[in-house]
Amino acid sequence: MIKQITIPCTEYSIAADWHENSESQGILLTFVGFGSSKKSNSDFVAHVVAKTDLHALVVDLSGHGESPFDVNATTPAQHIQEAVVAYDWIASNYPDLPIHVMGTSYGGFISAYLGKFRPIMRLVLRTPAIYEPSTLFTQHQLIDKTEVLTYRKNTEVVAKHPLFAQDGVVKSQTLLIVHSEDKSVPSETTDVYQDKFDANLYIAEGFAHPFRDPSNPQDGIEPYHEQIINWLS
Repeated sequence: MIKQITIPCTEYSIAADWHENSESQGILLTFVGFGSSKKSNSDFVAHVVAKTDLHALVVDLSGHGESPFDVNATTPAQHIQEAVVAYDWIASNYPDLPIHVMGTSYGGFISAYLGKFRPIMRLVLRTPAIYEPSTLFTQHQLIDKTEVLTYRKNTEVVAKHPLFAQDGVVKSQTLLIVHSEDKSVPSETTDVYQDKFDANLYIAEGFAHPFRDPSNPQDGIEPYHEQIINWLS
């Protein structure tokens, strides 16, 4: 069962889908990629929920899906704050259940940051992106995407990002999923994530950055799902 809810922030609310499972042993907080939405990820999350006995909360960060604001006028810092608010909503309503987190691309970046401020039991980072520290409070419309890609290709510089400078609240058990044909998040970035998060690695062979890219091998989708399901189980 999927229920649409709103989560209050300071002066506005963000939209989310609550996937309820009658036999839940935990909760999966999910952040989608930049410009994506909870609606476009609904079937994928519902499949994971059905196979893992978890509730799930899929969030539309501000500027995404049904949440307010123009996405181009939002900042990474705003979205990190909203991630904390979503986590705290879960913790206050379901205090006895462990919280797992899954993030894709930009959502992976937000998820990784969330672990610095809140305890995450199991973490799934799907092709996690990263942005220069100086852009944390910069509106997305002012972030130079060419410079971002150049930054991501420099392992030495990426490794010095503040995201990796401090330990998380707890040491999350992390699964890192890398797409072998990813042109947006290169191996120079994901190698740092694997090292800094001491992550288990799964390489989705033949996959481009977008999971729904029509060029992706269809016979690789089910094994991809199984990696996530097994990890969360």
